[in-house]
Amino acid sequence: MEFSSTNPLSAPSRTIFLFLWVFLLTSCSGDSEETLQPPLLSSTMHNSLPASLRERLDEVLASITQAPEDAEKRHLLGVVYQAHGMDRPAAVAFEQAVLLDPQKTRSWYHLARLRSRLGDLEGAVDSMNRCLALDGSHAPSSWYRAQWLFELGRLEEAAEDFQRVIDLAPKEPAGTEGLARLLLASEKPQEAASLLEALLSRDQHATHARYLLGTAYRWLGRTSDAARLLAAGAETPSTIPDTWNDEVHAAAVGYKAIMDAAVAWGLGGKGEKAVPLLLVLHQQYPGDMGVLEKLVAASLQAGQVDQALEIVRDELAQRPEHHRSWFLLALAQEKAGHLDKALTAIAASLERHPTWVSALQLSGRLHFSDGNLDAAAEALTLVLRYGGDNLTEWIKLGTLLLTLGDTGGAQYALEQAQNMDALHPSVLEFETRLQSHRSHPPSEEG
Repeated sequence: MEFSSTNPLSAPSRTIFLFLWVFLLTSCSGDSEETLQPPLLSSTMHNSLPASLRERLDEVLASITQAPEDAEKRHLLGVVYQAHGMDRPAAVAFEQAVLLDPQKTRSWYHLARLRSRLGDLEGAVDSMNRCLALDGSHAPSSWYRAQWLFELGRLEEAAEDFQRVIDLAPKEPAGTEGLARLLLASEKPQEAASLLEALLSRDQHATHARYLLGTAYRWLGRTSDAARLLAAGAETPSTIPDTWNDEVHAAAVGYKAIMDAAVAWGLGGKGEKAVPLLLVLHQQYPGDMGVLEKLVAASLQAGQVDQALEIVRDELAQRPEHHRSWFLLALAQEKAGHLDKALTAIAASLERHPTWVSALQLSGRLHFSDGNLDAAAEALTLVLRYGGDNLTEWIKLGTLLLTLGDTGGAQYALEQAQNMDALHPSVLEFETRLQSHRSHPPSEEG
């Protein structure tokens, strides 16, 4: 990203850079606003921005001109730049914020993450050290620093940080997974396996832990178990919830930034904060189905069911043949407790797109809720036909077939799931239920 202020991250020495800034701040009385100019985009880049973003940047920059010694205004400038992917000027703004006020914890935090993204891991660690010295209770800060220390080969320090994450956020798998990756890198697969087995015994949804355990088993020669775990695991590490990024999401201006912010709010379980952002986009881009789907999902997450119903009905009034809109109506009706209307809506969606897996999944769930287990089983069978093998769907189908008394079908579903991951907790649980059913079949009266 092009901007006019010199970027300190490209200088050969951050220490020299900081010394010069401090010297200029303390020695040029009355001229600090001239010596500590905020980072500016080039005129070409500035003029190419959406009008709303240009106005927001001009507003923040004007506030800095009025109060050049105010570290919070520099921090806000960094937040606005960062919210729109302009990492280098954002980093400069946070540099200036901590020069004006070294106690600004979150400025150090954002600066650390930006330095990491810009390829300066040593600088990222230095900045996060300052952040954690001010507030050592923020688990994500320790988690980020652990990642960077790991990459730098400073394994003992990384291990301490991963352990700190485990202590501060014991319900999050990220700390344990990080420590396990470190043990694997240190060629200690047995220790890693023990750690991961304990994690998976209490958190069956830690898919990266499953992948790491498969890696450990492969080192230990347990090739069959390893293959199943690797197939069912995820290579991408778990993340850790981080509310300190909320201010960045909230500063978004423009389609992409607003969409990114809304998605971040939604993933964080804060649909009520995503709804106003998505309403703006829906008004500006009424035909954008991606916006509509996220708006309805956020409204339902926030408990704003009537609003979701009204939005989808308005969409269907204009485009009644769109299968995805009927699907959204079914979701909203289900949330409203109108099961019969939800079934009608999902039938309309499938009439327009009979092989759409998402609609078939919802159809199965609605028929199950309605007590029509035969229809639910038929829908799940179609899900597997059109969507391919899926362990969870095989277990769902097997459970339904077992409830319907079709033990042969249930056994077949179990075998398909076992072929994918025989050690998956849900597979083992269903296997036990099927064995119990065979040993103690329900009486005809039951």
